[in-house]
Formats: sequence, structure tokens, C-alpha cells
Amino acid sequence: MASPDLYELASQIKSLRSEVGITERSVRERDRLIDVLMEKAQRLETPRDSDNHFRELVESSLQGVSILDQSQRYFANRAYVEMLGYDSVEELMEKVVAIDVFPPYERDRVRERLGQRLTSGGQAEPFEADMVRRDGSIVTALIMGRRIEWHGKPAILSTFVDVTERTQAEEALKRSEERLRALIENALDTITIVGTDGTILFESPSVERVLGYKPEELVGRKVFDFLHSDDVQAAIEALLRAPETPARVREIVLRTRHKDGSWRHLQAIGRNLSNNPSVGGIVLNSRDITERVAAETQLRSERDLFARQVTIMTDLATRNLFELGLQAAYRTITEQASAALLVERVSVWLYGASGDEVECVDLYVKSTGNHASGERLNRSREVFEREI
Repeated sequence: MASPDLYELASQIKSLRSEVGITERSVRERDRLIDVLMEKAQRLETPRDSDNHFRELVESSLQGVSILDQSQRYFANRAYVEMLGYDSVEELMEKVVAIDVFPPYERDRVRERLGQRLTSGGQAEPFEADMVRRDGSIVTALIMGRRIEWHGKPAILSTFVDVTERTQAEEALKRSEERLRALIENALDTITIVGTDGTILFESPSVERVLGYKPEELVGRKVFDFLHSDDVQAAIEALLRAPETPARVREIVLRTRHKDGSWRHLQAIGRNLSNNPSVGGIVLNSRDITERVAAETQLRSERDLFARQVTIMTDLATRNLFELGLQAAYRTITEQASAALLVERVSVWLYGASGDEVECVDLYVKSTGNHASGERLNRSREVFEREI
């Protein structure tokens, strides 16, 4: 009767035929199946029967299979040959040394693992390694090896699963995650995830630049704790409306307390992703618009001031002030000009007949409401303000 190891290896290949990936759980399950099938395999009548059974299982396997030791390859199935891009088993067996299917940077590691299997036996943990195809391209394989007896000599039966696409997908995912992390950490805007009850679930690192807090100082607290009291109600109403329209983007401006106690105006754009299990909350992209709000406020004040100045000056221009008398006219002009220009002092000066002197006919001080006159200055003298 043939060696039980041969049946065990053949059963291993059959149990892995339809697998795409191998995990620790699937390895344990496979080993259990091997033990069951090996008992049945041992009942085969002749070594020829067992050899034919082994080859039947191996050649129909979707996994690459190779039997080798540290220096020589004894057997390879069709799936193994196709994975490496060769035309036939004979071409691979005759022209390519077993270890040469691995690039130089992998060979020492593979030799070490083969040596461990040959000396210690048992089932090795699966590992990934790059392999070189016939055209020079690299394929990544998940490799699992087990010691067997091959024609009386110790050897390793290895199964190979092409995981190149999976590895590339993992690398692409890793790069995408790193890119996303870099964007979040260096973004000018803050990114916040808030639960429907207002609890801060996530805060991006940029919040420290905007509001002075570290993310861990905010996570777990209520967002309302940091809002101006006049803005809390608007924030609550926005959160209450969020579940009604999950896909809708909403915008709101909230005054938020900086760690130094000052108030910053944040423009927040929110999208409800509570139903997305990877998010589980409302995503807020917030931008500090404090300077913009201050500039807009200043602009409005200047516009209001200009409108008031135009109104006052137009009124002065259209009224016949001198019907009231010269002194009354001067006082009206200085008072109205002080109000229009938002200045503390306004005065009216008239040239004398010779043009060499000027005389203050009215000096109005807004804070006291006093008017004064009579100061004369020669044009050759330095002009100075009269104290009232």
C-alpha cells in the first residue's frame, strides 16, 4: 500500500480546489478534511491506484501545486505552470531551477522556510511571496507547504494561490487610505462626524489650528457645549431635520468657542450619513469665516455711514440755512457734519477781506455740545487747535 502522506497531500489539493483565498480558519478546516479523506484513501488497493488518484486530483486543481526540496523540483501541475506563464510542464521542469522562480530578494526567505519544513515537518503557516513569470513580470502567490515522502526522500508539497490582484487591490486601498488621511490631516477645513444626539464621534486634526482644541478633547462631548447660546437652537433644529433627508446637503453658520475663549464664525456644510455603517453620523465640513464676517460687517457699516452722510449733506445742500442767520447756519453745519462724518470736532473758518487771515466762526465739540468762535490766525503762522 502507498504511503499515507501521498493520500493526505492529494486530499489537501482536492479540498482547496475552489478556494480563492486561504485564511487560518480555512487551513484548520482543510486539515480536518484531510484527516477524514486520508482514512478513505488508505483503502486504495495498489500504489498505481493511489498514484492515479493523486494525479487526477492535482491536475484538476485550480491551485498551483509543486513538489520540491531546497534545490530540486520533482513535480508541478498544469495550474502552477500556467500561473508562471510557461507553455508546458516539461519546459518549466527542464529549463528553470526550482528556486529561480523567485526573485533574488525572496530566495533566502523561501530557502529558510523550505529548510524549516524539511527538518521539522508538519503544516507551515501560509505566507506570501513574489514569483517571476516567464516574461519577467511579478506575480504574488500565497504559498502553503507540508512535508511529505517523495519516492523515499523528504520533500515539500506546496500549493500556490495567485493573489496578485488582491495584493494590488490592498496596496491601492492602502494608498487611498494614506491619501485620504493626508488630505484630512492637512485640510484647511475641519471634518467632524456628529451623532444625531449631538455627540462628537470624530474630529479631524485640523480642528486644533481652527479652534485650538486637540481632537481627543472634543470626541465624546456634545457639539452644543461649544456653540454660542444664540446659535444652539438653530443647531438642534438642523440635527432634528437631518434624518428626514439623508442625502441632502445643508449649510449653516455657527459661532463656535475657541479654546482661548474667543468666538469664531464657522460655516458648516453637513450631510447625513447615519445609515452608512462606515460613518454612522452626520458629516460636517466646517470652514472658519470669522475674518470674512468681520469684513462684511465693516463693509455694511461703511455703506450705512456713507448713506447717512449722503442724506445729511444733501439736506444741508438743499436747505436755505442762512435764513436763520449766520451764526445759526454755522452751528447747523458743524453739528450735521459731525454727525455725518462721525468726528468729535468740526469747525468753520472764513478768510478775512485781505485774504491773509482766517477766522473761526464756529467750532463744535460733539462730546460737550459746546460751540466757540473768534479765533484768528495769520496765514504765515502755524495753524493750531483751540482748546475749549
